Amino acid sequence: MLEGAVTLQEFKRQYMAKQISPDVRIITYCTVGYRSGLEARRLKYQCGLEGRIHSLDGIVAYTYAMSRIEQQENSNCQDNSRDREKPQETAEDYSSASKTTNSGEPSTASSARVPRIINPATNKVTRTVHTFGAIWDNLCDGFHGVHFSFPVLMIQLLRVGYLVVVRSIQELFYRARSYCC
Repeated sequence: MLEGAVTLQEFKRQYMAKQISPDVRIITYCTVGYRSGLEARRLKYQCGLEGRIHSLDGIVAYTYAMSRIEQQENSNCQDNSRDREKPQETAEDYSSASKTTNSGEPSTASSARVPRIINPATNKVTRTVHTFGAIWDNLCDGFHGVHFSFPVLMIQLLRVGYLVVVRSIQELFYRARSYCC
């Protein structure tokens, strides 16, 4: 899970409780971007999030972007010693731009960071990423993929197929409604 992310169920709960700020950008993501693209499109029409909702290419592509960012950060460091053991990092070590310093001003050090991949159970930075199935386990070197077993994958694929049909019908409905009203 990306740092600062919430599950779709949590987002829906916050949205229904009107806890989502009107100026927040919403970014959906999944393994390769297909399911998140469908969900972003649905949220755009159903919740009126035009201009606020975006779909990430997927967590697989994100691992490549993270690797490149880490390489750039390491090349900018004065001490590139790889032999020294690094302390265990937590998501708090990679805070988002909304964090502030003691003076109340946005922290420039944290705002330069991008969200890291964390284990939501431990809130620690991880190199293990859940991909939908083994066929999508094309993560960048240095990342480890875990995925559904074959029987569970088949059930999930049927579920995604069903959701594609439902989301397509919903989109037609919302577009037709927006043209009529």
